[in-house]
Amino acid sequence: MNLQSYLTISFSVLTIIPLYFFARKFVNSSLAIISTIFFVFEPRIIQNSLIGTTDPLFILLIVTSLALVIQKSKYLILISFITIAFASLVRVEGLFLIPALCVMFFLRFKISKKNIFYCIIFLSITILILLPFSMQRIENSENDYLVSRIISTSSSFSEQTQNDPNQILLKIGNSIYLLGGFLAKLMIPYLIIFIPIGLIMFLKKNDIQKLLLIVPLLFLILPILYAYTIPALDGRYLFTILPIMCIIGAFSGMKYFQNAKYKKLILVVIIITVIFSSILFLIYKNNEIGDQKEFLELANIINKNTDIILYSPTPILSYLEPARLLELKEFPVMSSNYVVSSVYIKGFESYSNIEDFFLLMEKNGITHMVYDEEIDNPIIFKKIFGNYEEYENLKKIFDSQENGFNYKIKIFEIKY
Repeated sequence: MNLQSYLTISFSVLTIIPLYFFARKFVNSSLAIISTIFFVFEPRIIQNSLIGTTDPLFILLIVTSLALVIQKSKYLILISFITIAFASLVRVEGLFLIPALCVMFFLRFKISKKNIFYCIIFLSITILILLPFSMQRIENSENDYLVSRIISTSSSFSEQTQNDPNQILLKIGNSIYLLGGFLAKLMIPYLIIFIPIGLIMFLKKNDIQKLLLIVPLLFLILPILYAYTIPALDGRYLFTILPIMCIIGAFSGMKYFQNAKYKKLILVVIIITVIFSSILFLIYKNNEIGDQKEFLELANIINKNTDIILYSPTPILSYLEPARLLELKEFPVMSSNYVVSSVYIKGFESYSNIEDFFLLMEKNGITHMVYDEEIDNPIIFKKIFGNYEEYENLKKIFDSQENGFNYKIKIFEIKY
């Protein structure tokens, strides 16, 4: 685990090298350095680099690929396609950058027979890299976790919306709304100072080269939008576009540095602002560790007192499996020994009739329900649990407030 942390920290730090060269295509060297400072001191990137996930490696690979594809040498562009092939093996979202690289290549060198031939070669080598890994995965698990995953997610989206145009628009609208919300949160604590002005300065730039920043941004947003249609409520999906956001934020320096007399002073103020606000944010987040320990205790209580629960949007549910895993005495173990029996029923939130709701629960074998008073619950939950004493088939078996916890949840047993 320590090795994982050291590697992911190294990947995040190394990302500043390709990020600098990518930023130099759009801004001068001083502003390019600022963009790397924005990235490497971003508190969520620091946090994420400590937990040993694949995100830092994936970000390093895609930024390296973007930095190489804008070079003049065809050999470096070929390496860019090879790099994005390996990024796709780390995370399937990398596949979305392959067409983006093709568009960026033609923006750089224009469309001609010779350049189309080069692009076909680049794509062929990319496929040749992906193919053996894909075949091995299919042999091992009957899924290549690349194209088949995109197909399955597309099918899942069709099932959710039933190909109804109104449902599709509603899903997309909700996804864009969630994207905007998580994007606003991601800009806290310091990017929110620089990105709005930087975006204005960037859009004012009368240069076709700015498309080299817009194109990869649009293609990287596509899988994020899909994730938020599920909805998978995680701000980490936005980490892939953070390097581009940092470059856009660096454009604000054009406004701040207009007065050359105070250029060095402004640069020092920016660096201090970034570092100081990042430290304060991390201190604030570290104070949430107590909440996480409480969530883990509550998750352990849920595990011990429930059989099959209805999957609702309470954050405690993500702690159920870790809590059960911590109770195990011997390793290695089968996942079935610690996987929690929770069921998600599509569309249960839209139910308004209480009798129909309980029939749905019985049909799906739900034995317990966890009511989280700290979140915005579906209307049907508010109807039932706001007056749970009225229902004979509901028995309250745990109340966190009555047991000295700060976080407010109740566990109910359903009797049919």
